[in-house]
Amino acid sequence: MKYLYLIILLISISACEKTLDDAVIPYVEQLVIFSMVEAGSYDLEVNISKTLPVLGSSTEEDSYIHDVKAYITDGTNRWDLVYLFQNKYRATGFEGVAGKTYTIVAEWKGKKATAQTTIPPSDVINISSYYLIANNRDWVTYYLMGHCEGSSDYVYQTGQVNYDYYYSNRYFTLPRGKSVVQIDDFWGYVGDETYYLKVQITDIAYFDFLDNSNNGNDFDFFSIGGLNVDWNVQGDGIGMFVGRNYWQDTIHLGDLQVVNN
Repeated sequence: MKYLYLIILLISISACEKTLDDAVIPYVEQLVIFSMVEAGSYDLEVNISKTLPVLGSSTEEDSYIHDVKAYITDGTNRWDLVYLFQNKYRATGFEGVAGKTYTIVAEWKGKKATAQTTIPPSDVINISSYYLIANNRDWVTYYLMGHCEGSSDYVYQTGQVNYDYYYSNRYFTLPRGKSVVQIDDFWGYVGDETYYLKVQITDIAYFDFLDNSNNGNDFDFFSIGGLNVDWNVQGDGIGMFVGRNYWQDTIHLGDLQVVNN
């Protein structure tokens, strides 16, 4: 009798199953735009591709399009984008200037997408009054802290510059305009070495990308990865066209006050 009940249960479960092989999920083909517009940058590269259907088998190559008509303008100058390969386009002759506002316009098969961003000036962030917090519970860990003043209109990401390589650390916003920020942490002894701090200043639209940047998605994640991020591309497109600048400082760790925690 117990086997009869088991057979009935299996039949009931099978009857509730529904295959999605023939399902139709609404899909609107859109342009995908991603580019970081930096102060001092030349010959800007822009990633332009298209979205792909949710169902079915797709590869990254399926998102590449080579015949997009696009340009960037600052209101006075115009730079046409030329196709390179894969999803890469280039605005030859472009030079990023801090404080300037740039607009990108892209058209493809009757679709039109636009986005606008301003490269932040470097003086919208200042970190002063550095000090170290020493945590002596299990092993000595030093936390590099700093009093940060800046604008709530931007996202800041701290990092260390070592042999021209940028080690990104943590990012933050300043809703109150001033905050104590943890910049880095060190294990063991902290001597008189010099610390080269580099702060990335980006448009607020970049916040969600930074929040999701460690999950293995590349810069074409709008086509393939499906992350839930906000974008500033409007019209028949998604993605981000974001201004970025850097602020730097040099810190001599041996000169800092150490506070025990």
